[in-house]
Amino acid sequence: MCPRSHSRFTIVEILVVIAVIAVLMGAILGITDYVSRKNGEARTLAVVEMLRSGLEQYKEKYGFYPPTIGKQANGYVKFQLDKLTSKGVSDNFNQFVDYNHLIQSGKSEKDGDIYYVLDGFGGYIYYRCPGYVNKTAYDLGSLGSDGKLGDGSATAVTSADAKDHFGKGDDITNCRR
Repeated sequence: MCPRSHSRFTIVEILVVIAVIAVLMGAILGITDYVSRKNGEARTLAVVEMLRSGLEQYKEKYGFYPPTIGKQANGYVKFQLDKLTSKGVSDNFNQFVDYNHLIQSGKSEKDGDIYYVLDGFGGYIYYRCPGYVNKTAYDLGSLGSDGKLGDGSATAVTSADAKDHFGKGDDITNCRR
């Protein structure tokens, strides 16, 4: 009779398997993060394009872009769907965008009676007219995936120094620098 041989894994073999699994998980997580960021960028670009198109239609109808309104008019303001009216214009901006789509798709956040437009990362879309970068039109965009203004060195998007940073870094705007 032959003695039974017990097949056991050595500690080295187990460590090699664990290392291979760790490398594969790292690669998968890296790819997932990349895909998620690219998806957020694509959704943000789509929202910015929809708003840009609406702003152009607004200007075509009324002869001007809606001016910046809000408490922090020195910097950029959160894009408000139902507050972009000006100069006694009874029609508001909502007629120029797919308002219901932005609200129902989760691309907006309600605060009282105001809907703020969100980017693909859950941050706000910001607006300023006249723009600091586009002086004859408007600046419109998102702070990007990191949620920081430009390269991250500015104090706040609503401050006056925002004009030097908006559109830099990973910001997704109509005024890339």
